[in-house]
Amino acid sequence: MPPPRDHLRRWLREPALHFAAAGGLLFALHATVARPSEPHRLSVSSVFVEGLRAEEQRRSGRAPTPEEERGLVARFLDEEVLYREALALGLDRGDLIVRRRLVQKMEFLTQDAAPLPAPDDAALQRWLDQHPDEFRAPPRLSFRHVFLNRERRGPTIDADARELLSSLRGGVDPDRLGDPFLVGSRFALRSEGEIARVFGAPFAALVEALPAGAWSDPLPSSFGLHLVAVEQRIEGTTPSLASVRERVRQGLLAARRGEANRAALDALRSRYAISVEWPAPARLASAPSGKR
Repeated sequence: MPPPRDHLRRWLREPALHFAAAGGLLFALHATVARPSEPHRLSVSSVFVEGLRAEEQRRSGRAPTPEEERGLVARFLDEEVLYREALALGLDRGDLIVRRRLVQKMEFLTQDAAPLPAPDDAALQRWLDQHPDEFRAPPRLSFRHVFLNRERRGPTIDADARELLSSLRGGVDPDRLGDPFLVGSRFALRSEGEIARVFGAPFAALVEALPAGAWSDPLPSSFGLHLVAVEQRIEGTTPSLASVRERVRQGLLAARRGEANRAALDALRSRYAISVEWPAPARLASAPSGKR
């Protein structure tokens, strides 16, 4: 058995020991260089805690208990640490969802940067005059109908409709004819959109095209057939400013906000030297001639 001193010398000459020592030295050096001179500061103000408290009360309908409040703060600290470490590792780069969220927040900031002055009546009237179609009251009409229920009448519905139409055009009281309709037989001053919500868009378009004062041929809807007489028609008109003031104000402010946002974005763009290398236009594949 070799002396202990010789055994120690052989052990010290082992390559594995040298590798482990070098690795430990590198690890210690990295930890020393990477460790900041003082820990990253992360403080939570009482105002922020009150905000967490108010948000939890809004979400749950009651104020959090002291224990729950400590849990809210602990959760925020965990998230903040993970968020900062993610930024330090560059995990935000190349992430489309993060990019969109940051763009959205910058858009919010630019929108709030310059408050818009309230427009006066002269500006509102100019906007109404320049965009009459946005505020024009739609045409409206009043009509009555005689309804034929498809499920009730089955295969005889078309013949029944022709018979009822002959009676109507002969002067028979329409209230004595047809099948019950859930929402009634008369509709007063309805727009095409309002008619469509009851009967469907195809039926509303057919009624809109009818002349006033005569019973129509049978018009189909999802319910069955209808014999329709338009009683009154009012053409669309541009309303007065007083009747649509708030809508005009919102439209004008939205347009001004869009202009202000564009100006803010142009100002931000001016800080960058932008170059775009456009690819050559894609060539359309020629259609085969069919000849061989």
